Amino acid sequence: MRLPGVFLMVLASGATAVPAAEQLSQSALKRIGLGFEVSGEVRYDDNITQLSDRDIARLDSDPNSSRFRISSKDDWVAHTEIDIRWSHKILPRRETRFDAGLDLFRFQTNTIKNWDEYHVAVYQELTASRRHLLTLRAGVDWVSDFYLRELTDDAASFAAGVRIRHSARYDQSSPHATLGWEIIDDRLTMNLGYERADRDYLQFFSERDGIRSEWSLEARARPLLTWRFEILVGGATGHYAAEGDLPRTLIPDDDISYDHDRGWIRAVFPWQTRLRGRVEAQFESERRDFTTDHMFDLSHFGRKDNRREAGLRVVQQLGHGLDVAAEWRHLSNNATFPAGTQSQDEVTNYTEDRFGVRLRARFGAQ
Repeated sequence: MRLPGVFLMVLASGATAVPAAEQLSQSALKRIGLGFEVSGEVRYDDNITQLSDRDIARLDSDPNSSRFRISSKDDWVAHTEIDIRWSHKILPRRETRFDAGLDLFRFQTNTIKNWDEYHVAVYQELTASRRHLLTLRAGVDWVSDFYLRELTDDAASFAAGVRIRHSARYDQSSPHATLGWEIIDDRLTMNLGYERADRDYLQFFSERDGIRSEWSLEARARPLLTWRFEILVGGATGHYAAEGDLPRTLIPDDDISYDHDRGWIRAVFPWQTRLRGRVEAQFESERRDFTTDHMFDLSHFGRKDNRREAGLRVVQQLGHGLDVAAEWRHLSNNATFPAGTQSQDEVTNYTEDRFGVRLRARFGAQ
């Protein structure tokens, strides 16, 4: 593949150029509280649209089917991330920080999967004392033109008398806020968060439009101060409220509404040699209970999804403000359906593995 080689060459050349530029501008940027972060990642994804084993076999046997707009189940992905932050004490003895950034995802073969993400946020210390620090972070994330996969348009298919498929794509805006409280100084912090993701499907699938709301609670602990081992344990609960059946259509539309609960654990194992590094491990489990009462919606009625995600990342500092990371992530879904109904798990279950290498440069105020 040409993309990984070219992309890694760009990263390598950047590794020599960035430190020199940083040295010249570091002091000036620090004086005004301005900081930048730029990273580039090359990733291999073995299942870019999370196809089931059955759909993978269908793609292999008939890649020109209207069921698919991708030509391969896997792809190489170039991920570029740019962030800018500005810190200032607007309130006496309390730090205020503004963050803004973007993520660009570009696929080598299946360009239909290209998508962008943007974010802005503000972080505010609420207490003047560093002891038992209370903080608030609030912001908005935007996802632009995310391609999901090809889906059957039930209303159009019914009217035409033949199966018609269209691309399921959506935009999403997600305002969120997190309140943090350092209960034991440098040892235990609790974070209470809320997020409201408003998803808007482009054309054809307005019944899928909806709002995913979620409350979360996370504990971040450092059991041993002499060794900066860190563990995070959290949980969240919420609901996705989809539009569901639309009155203007001739047949009932799918209702993809669901309740969800998820929990996660993350651990960080650092080492403090001349060039610092760390190992990060994580595991997350999510349960989705679909809530439609439409018995003939065989894909969602009574369905329960068990989603899993595991990850491992190794980060090594190369110099001041420069580090490299290697990451592996495994995602999966296992669906169950009510006894006596026609199971759809052969098209809802999937596994996905991602392998990536990233180079990140930071300069200015941190």
